[in-house]
Amino acid sequence: MTESSFKGLTPFRPQLEDLLKGEAKAMMRKASLLSVWAFLPALGACNRHQSTLAPFGEQADQVLSITIVLVVGAVVLALGLALLMRHAIRAPEGQLTHKGGMKMVLWLGGIGPSILLLALLLYALPAMRPRPVADADLRIGVDGEQFWWRVRYAPPGGAVVEAANELRLPSAAPSSCRCAAPTSSTASGCRGLPARWT
Repeated sequence: MTESSFKGLTPFRPQLEDLLKGEAKAMMRKASLLSVWAFLPALGACNRHQSTLAPFGEQADQVLSITIVLVVGAVVLALGLALLMRHAIRAPEGQLTHKGGMKMVLWLGGIGPSILLLALLLYALPAMRPRPVADADLRIGVDGEQFWWRVRYAPPGGAVVEAANELRLPSAAPSSCRCAAPTSSTASGCRGLPARWT
């Protein structure tokens, strides 16, 4: 409610404010319960083979650890900004001056989150480097022909196996993949090549 809507109700202002706060709390409680109940069916879809929390291989395990660190950082950032907003709203009148408020917003709303995001970026960047290919890794070559993709699998110490139009990647073993095409327009279609994890 705006200040003008309280003019004729000045004697009842404390009761109206309490009523509005109570309604807001009840709505927040209902929204949080609804979100929990909406999320519960998704837990049934988690199993060992399809869950992102059960990675296969060293690289997937590293991606999971980066994801957990980034989610924790995002939660810390959101909680910090929520506490800043709560403090700014609930501060007694006259306690928070314009200069003090601007300083608090600068440090806790600008510089602090920027430092946290920079730390998260510096943590995640080294893991984004391409991994070196070992001699024991499976090497996969994808060549674009006129109307199809030729896929060559070269296992270490084994014969080359050829397939067409489908890329099968081992889930727990490292492999390197090379994509080549005679023209740039064909090479852009390499991203659309269907892949299956085996």
